[in-house]
Amino acid sequence: MRFTALVPLKRDSSRLPNKNFLKLAGKPLAYHIFNALLKVESIDRVCAFSSSSEFMEHIPTGVEYIQRDPRLDLDSVRGLELLRAFAETVDSDYYILAHATSPFLTTASIQKGVDGIRSGEYDSALAVQDIKKYFWYDGKPVNYDINDIIQTQYIQPVMIETSGFYMFSRDDILVRSRRIGDNPLLVTMGHIEGLDIDDYAEYETARRFQDILIESPNTLAQPRSEIRPDITLVLFEMDGPLAGPDEQLLEYAAPWLGVLAKHGKKIGVVARTDQERVAGILRESSVEAQLILTPREGLAEPELAELAKQACQKTGISPQHSAYVGSSAQGRRVAELAGMDYLHAGWACQPDAKSETPSFETIADAAIHILESGRW
Repeated sequence: MRFTALVPLKRDSSRLPNKNFLKLAGKPLAYHIFNALLKVESIDRVCAFSSSSEFMEHIPTGVEYIQRDPRLDLDSVRGLELLRAFAETVDSDYYILAHATSPFLTTASIQKGVDGIRSGEYDSALAVQDIKKYFWYDGKPVNYDINDIIQTQYIQPVMIETSGFYMFSRDDILVRSRRIGDNPLLVTMGHIEGLDIDDYAEYETARRFQDILIESPNTLAQPRSEIRPDITLVLFEMDGPLAGPDEQLLEYAAPWLGVLAKHGKKIGVVARTDQERVAGILRESSVEAQLILTPREGLAEPELAELAKQACQKTGISPQHSAYVGSSAQGRRVAELAGMDYLHAGWACQPDAKSETPSFETIADAAIHILESGRW
């Protein structure tokens, strides 16, 4: 009885941009599910199913790359269509669908599902959580009698699918177009193991428990923020941190600016071109910047710092609750003169070896650092 595990991976995500590359316990998010699957001895093959091989350098050795049609990356494509495409490409008796967004899924839970199928008692398996709460649906109570309310410890739990894994036969997907058989084993798990990361709030929760994933002293979790509390205004330099030489926004710049704005952060842009042009570039990318600074070439650092202070005054936010994201020693000095935090855009240039200010590999890392300001 052959078992093949597949993890679908695509680069774009509308709710949490670039999520498979976001760091958790010092590793890209996609790393952890592969690490768990590779430890299950009963699994014959572990595969990454993606239209691009770029993920392979971020996941453990031993994972096979199975290329898929880029058409399957579209949001309109249903999950069953993707599973059918994989089964038509890779032959196996059973398939284990798992997701990068379930980093806390354990080898023990996966093994329990495999063992259930191998025993012949079950024809499939899936990860679930049981919740002992009072549930309603369509205006009616589901699991209790409103005329005879019992304590929650005695209530009939409601089972929900976690999306952690689904185990199904080749016939289930190719003949019946199903990922669950007629007699499935429901593998229950707790809240953390069952966590499925689809948005920033869930990613934020995962980071609070990331120490669970650390396997040795050589695997380090991301350090906690040392930034000043409650960053509310963020000024980004346009050249480098947000846009390249062609003045087009960098990939994922716009989505992460949107995440910051959604969480109440005011965004400003510091540019060296005319304000209307900068505003047009941002509008084309659906980015709403409350403030755009356009310092002229040749302005001294004190003058630039004064402009930054004026930005704070316009928004009613003090410099102590503001951050300047730049890619040069000049930007760092401007931030210091203005009394603002400076965050170095390491994705735009090399970090300043002499500086102790935070440097970030991606705009996603910088944005998360800002969103977590004031928490530690």
